[in-house]
Amino acid sequence: MSHVRYIPAGEKRCVDITTTMDKVSQIWQELTMLRHEGADGIYGKKVTSSYIDQAKTYYLDARNSNWKSGGLLYYYSFLNLAKAFVVSQRAISGSKLKSTSIYHGLTNEPQNPSNLSEFEFQIHPKSHRNKKNVFAVFYEKLTDNPWPFNSPLTIKIKDIISYCDEISHEFDTFYAIRGKNFLIQSIVRLSSNEMWLELLAPNRAIPILQSSLGTSVGTITDFPQMTQNDKDEWITAYNRKPTSLRNHSLVRINQKPFNQTNQAIQFQNLQDEVNILFKDYYLPMPAEDETAARTIFWKFVPKVALNGQELVWHPLLSNYLIAFVLSSILRYNPHLFLMGSKDSFIAEAWCNQSPITSIRYFLMALSQKNLRLD
Repeated sequence: MSHVRYIPAGEKRCVDITTTMDKVSQIWQELTMLRHEGADGIYGKKVTSSYIDQAKTYYLDARNSNWKSGGLLYYYSFLNLAKAFVVSQRAISGSKLKSTSIYHGLTNEPQNPSNLSEFEFQIHPKSHRNKKNVFAVFYEKLTDNPWPFNSPLTIKIKDIISYCDEISHEFDTFYAIRGKNFLIQSIVRLSSNEMWLELLAPNRAIPILQSSLGTSVGTITDFPQMTQNDKDEWITAYNRKPTSLRNHSLVRINQKPFNQTNQAIQFQNLQDEVNILFKDYYLPMPAEDETAARTIFWKFVPKVALNGQELVWHPLLSNYLIAFVLSSILRYNPHLFLMGSKDSFIAEAWCNQSPITSIRYFLMALSQKNLRLD
């Protein structure tokens, strides 16, 4: 038995940068530098640079403000970065973006929900009567999938909050809404005449994998059923401790027979199939293991169900929408954030934790090399 460390990345393989500087300052340094990188930099530099600069101003002001004004400023930072992104993707021209026919694409009605998770808002289609709505266009370019709704879509915070990893503990504790995303490691294992992709996934993720991947999921082996050879392969592949395999299962994907003459071809076929299979679920996410030695995880992001349709999703989209909701409440309904309430605690927690993850994602999206600063 042998193995090859493998990530189903396709063209999304993440280039990770480690810095000893202040992370926020360095992320904005990287975003600003995009305009100076020639052909490897961002498209539409003359247009995008002003939006990135304004986004930076809003963000840094938000970081130094009380969360009750910071929540509003973070949304305007994200909105400006989203505008830079859609221009860089040639989805909206610079001249169109400067016109009066560009809207946020998000609205909400006055309401008094029982808690933050029940707050309703509307996402508008990407265009209406020659007017463009930023969010739906942003969605399409970020996920490489069409926004499927041709009329305003009404959803609640609880529909998308489970994709925000930074505050998943808070929402699970207060409202029993569990996080959907999870980190995975993967290897291609080879026996004498078979090969397959094998995932090491937390046990709570198994139903989600089965629902998402269907018949591509083969055998599932939980920790008590793992052979010593299974454990040795994973300990060797990622320098894991044996105890770190507890509460995890091994999931076989796309098992294939091979022989000496077709091994290389079958290995390439397996890679191609896996890249296609995970294309709508894969998010690169460098991380460090328990020994502080560099190792690679990737993040599995399930599709989200909105109005009876399953959509490819990205954690940045949830953070973007939460920022909008915070901005709306803080402007028009501040009474919903009573001092000492659970919702006030969650809103402050989001402002303290989620924005830095969001600008990391924006850097990955805007850079040609899919940069992530860790």
